[in-house]
Amino acid sequence: MPPKQSLLALVAALFVIIAASMDTFSNAISPTTMSTSASATPSTLSDKAMLTFTTSTLSTAIATSANATSANATTPPALSENEDSPYILCKINLYNGVDPQYFDSVANHLKGLTGNATLGHKDGEAWCWRYSCQHSCAIYGCNDKQEDQQVPWSTMAVYAEQIKKKCTYIWSDKGKEKKRVQGQAFNADGWNVIVGMRRENNC
Repeated sequence: MPPKQSLLALVAALFVIIAASMDTFSNAISPTTMSTSASATPSTLSDKAMLTFTTSTLSTAIATSANATSANATTPPALSENEDSPYILCKINLYNGVDPQYFDSVANHLKGLTGNATLGHKDGEAWCWRYSCQHSCAIYGCNDKQEDQQVPWSTMAVYAEQIKKKCTYIWSDKGKEKKRVQGQAFNADGWNVIVGMRRENNC
């Protein structure tokens, strides 16, 4: 039986016991037996004691049932910290799409570096630098803040991989369809990563 129904059934049963007990005491304390006020006093005390006992029993039963219900309830799993998911734009201006077959080696270059990349800054505008490049497939780190920022190399690589996952598309070149990757992933701290090749540039 579900915990809630068990609690209701227990409460109903206890009320029946209370009613029966009160009826028994009422019959015991009749006008013929209560000849004096002195004889009434013990009966009155017993009646109060019985009421106290049944009330205490009811409270204990309700508390026990409530604890059982709480123990049986489904507890939601603790929230875990999710991996930082950047806001991603695909097919951004000023950059060409790149061949994804070279992406892994370009990203692995960043993964193999220890420590942080230092993203510089430029007064009044964004600052970008190409950190890894092979066969015209490049990864850039950019900074929109007016101060340098330190970003782990591994984090830049993860952002680049998320761009590849979301921004791989089919490009038609002279009747042939080819896969290309190009996009930009933004961090809330004001820096971002670009996968692509700046137009009129190469490795």
